[in-house]
Amino acid sequence: MKTLKRWVVVLFLALSIIGLMTAFGGQKKKAEPLDGDTVWKQQCSRCHLAPGAIPKKKMATVIRHMRTVTPLTEEEYKALIRFITK
Repeated sequence: MKTLKRWVVVLFLALSIIGLMTAFGGQKKKAEPLDGDTVWKQQCSRCHLAPGAIPKKKMATVIRHMRTVTPLTEEEYKALIRFITK
């Protein structure tokens, strides 16, 4: 019985280590730069029409506020700023 318990513990630890290696130790692929238009379509267009109603100077503030409502990453935020202010 002790042998079975020992094997279960060893198996659990091995699977845990493999899981952690997969999650954190894999090769990092170079991410392609985000396109602000794509971010707009995926995140903003659910509730908003195409940008233009708000002056460009105020859009950064508006987008910063919207980050509290929608889960924008830092990269998405920057891509959106570039898209809106071009």
